[in-house]
Parts: sequence; structure tokens; C-alpha cells
Amino acid sequence: MTQVNRSVRSFRNLTILAFLLFCTLSVGFIISATMNYNHFWEAKSKLTATLDEIRLVTDPNTGNVSSVETRVSVANPTAYNGLTLNLVQAAIFFVNNDTKNTIFFYSNIVGSTNPFQSLSPGSNITSTVTIQLTKSESQTLSNQTRQMPPPPLIAHVIVTVLVDSFFDPVSGKLQRIIVEEIPV
Repeated sequence: MTQVNRSVRSFRNLTILAFLLFCTLSVGFIISATMNYNHFWEAKSKLTATLDEIRLVTDPNTGNVSSVETRVSVANPTAYNGLTLNLVQAAIFFVNNDTKNTIFFYSNIVGSTNPFQSLSPGSNITSTVTIQLTKSESQTLSNQTRQMPPPPLIAHVIVTVLVDSFFDPVSGKLQRIIVEEIPV
């Protein structure tokens, strides 16, 4: 009988010990998640996106501008862990600064990329959006850049950056919009 009592007591002690260990780990996880959650609000307000560069890429075979590249940096300067860079989109139209005429009179050119990269605490991600030009767009832009002297072209750029978080179902994706006029 004493052997059975010892077995029951050992099992009971082991169960209590396992329960205490589980509770301790759960509390640790909850505290850690809560601290990270508190950093979300700071990350939401301090998330930054900057337009680093816009570049006309020339096809070496034809000498025409074949694409336009925009380089965008997105930074999470906070301690929050749980952001993912989802989308970087660039919409561009060019204006001849002398005549004030738009180069693509029908619409702007648009391109995007989906990096799906984690924006970990204190990180900075650079993403390049390459917009391939149609033959007509390439010819039109190339004609403008070949004039002597080349007219001052201004790129009107609108960049949209979308960042995912756990809070998307409630408040939507975090969004940053950059509007800049850059001489090309």
C-alpha cells in the first residue's frame, strides 16, 4: 500500500511541477508579447519611407530609355517585431520644366514590387521598383532626353508603401505615401 501511495504522490508532484512550469512559461510568453504589442503603437507612428533615387535606364542596343527605376527605403526605427513590407508602388509622370508639358499626356507610368520582407526592430529595407516602358513611352522619353541641350525634366513621383502587421484586420495595412518632384 505504501508503494502505491508513493507512486500516486510522485505522479501528483510531477503533475504539479509540470503545471507550474507551464504556467511560468505562459506568463513569460504573455509578458513578452504584451511588451512587443506596446511597441506597435510607436512603430505605427514612426515607420518611415523615403524615395532615395529615380533613374532612367538606357538600353545599350537602342540607346533609348527602356525603364525607370525608383529606389525606396522603408525603416522601422522602433523595438516592435512583427512588421512585413508588403508592397512598394511607384507612379510617375514627367514634365518638361521649360514648356510645362507632360511627357506622357495620357497617364502616368506605374510599377510595383512585393518584397514580403520582415521589417525587424531597427531595420531598414531598400526596395527597387522597375517600370518597363512600352515602345511608345521609351521613344517619347528618349526624344526628350536627346534634345540639345536636354530640357530640364521633372519627375513627379508618388510612392505608396504598404506594411503588414497583426492589426491589419482591425485598422488595415500601415500605409506611407511619398509625393516628390525630382529633376531627372
